[in-house]
Amino acid sequence: MGFYLKEKKPTIVCLAEAKLCKAIKIDLDNNYNVWKKDRVGKGGGGVMIMASKELMVNQVVYGDGKAEVMSNKVENGNKEMLITVAYVHMWFRQDYEELIDNTLLSLSKVIKGRRVILVGDFHCKEVDWKNYVSGNGKASWRG
Repeated sequence: MGFYLKEKKPTIVCLAEAKLCKAIKIDLDNNYNVWKKDRVGKGGGGVMIMASKELMVNQVVYGDGKAEVMSNKVENGNKEMLITVAYVHMWFRQDYEELIDNTLLSLSKVIKGRRVILVGDFHCKEVDWKNYVSGNGKASWRG
């Protein structure tokens, strides 16, 4: 990734399933500010946003509960945009419903009525993003 950053110099990098934890410090390139939400209690997962230090990031919002969701409010001149990254992993245990509820609630709080770039890995087939519902239950959240 370090080579890619030096060669391509992207303004914003979003990672879903970053597989990082608090013990891992990110120092890939000094030209970026880094925010991450690590998965708690289990390995893997997590999300990360890296933004060029030239960008003005004036707000960072983290998802609620088990939701692996994070947003950065970015200013570029007189324009404002929300960059949001989400990862919905495929758990099929009793806490799965809580994960989906947390993720949908977090996304609805962050993106409703705003200009948003939403990236991530949702592991879902049929989701009505306009109304934030999945019409076919758990089966629609599988990859």
